[in-house]
Amino acid sequence: MQHSRCRAVFPRDTLTAEVLQQWKIPAFDLGNPMMDGLEPSGQGFQADHFQADHFQRGDYRLTCVLLPGSRVPEAYENWQTMLQAVAAVQKEFVSEKLLFLAAIAPSLDLGALHPMLESQGWQLLAPSPMPVLKQGTSTLVLTSAFNDCLHQADLAIAMSGTATEQFVGLGKPALILPGRGPQFTAKFAEAQTRLLGISVILVKSPTDMAREVQLLLQDATRLQWIRENGKRRMGKAGAAQRIADCLRQVLGNEAIHKGVK
Repeated sequence: MQHSRCRAVFPRDTLTAEVLQQWKIPAFDLGNPMMDGLEPSGQGFQADHFQADHFQRGDYRLTCVLLPGSRVPEAYENWQTMLQAVAAVQKEFVSEKLLFLAAIAPSLDLGALHPMLESQGWQLLAPSPMPVLKQGTSTLVLTSAFNDCLHQADLAIAMSGTATEQFVGLGKPALILPGRGPQFTAKFAEAQTRLLGISVILVKSPTDMAREVQLLLQDATRLQWIRENGKRRMGKAGAAQRIADCLRQVLGNEAIHKGVK
């Protein structure tokens, strides 16, 4: 990056940009393209999508997005681990109405997820294209409406890379669980906590998830820090256009300096 031929560096976050600039590296803090294209499509998770006796979105005590990742077969193993964490949260909020939005990548087979849910006591109420299941006072939706899940959820239970970072970039907390890999291992999870700071809480065991969720929800100051930290770490949307504009300006100025049309 310090080479004379390096014209511009576009770090993913403000903190990195500030460090690079101290070394006189041409670093531009223009945001992270990863936060582009996350606008919600308008898909709601309301009673009319479920059964008549279901709850309206505003009646839920907590809405949690589940991010198992997209790689096969790792995502299926992650899913089993996450369902254990979900069960622990349900036990802690036993009398509360909970909504779990499972953001399932197109690369995953919904049919492979159903047996795991049934083994945990979930009952199918509505079939595809957006399967809805119920267990006690909890509702679980399997959906590919990724952006809408991120915007409507209060927190995430996650075992993914990019999706977790995008969720955090919206100013929300993600509780992550180490998996068997090959991607989302304990080492990867630990590195993610350093990358994203306070916005990510590493939970060592699924059975510990409920306690961590309770501690988080009871700490308003911590939640405010997370809102601020996430946006600072990941930046504002529109980075791709800002980077493109910057490249045109940098290369254009260089061409003018060299007398090239």
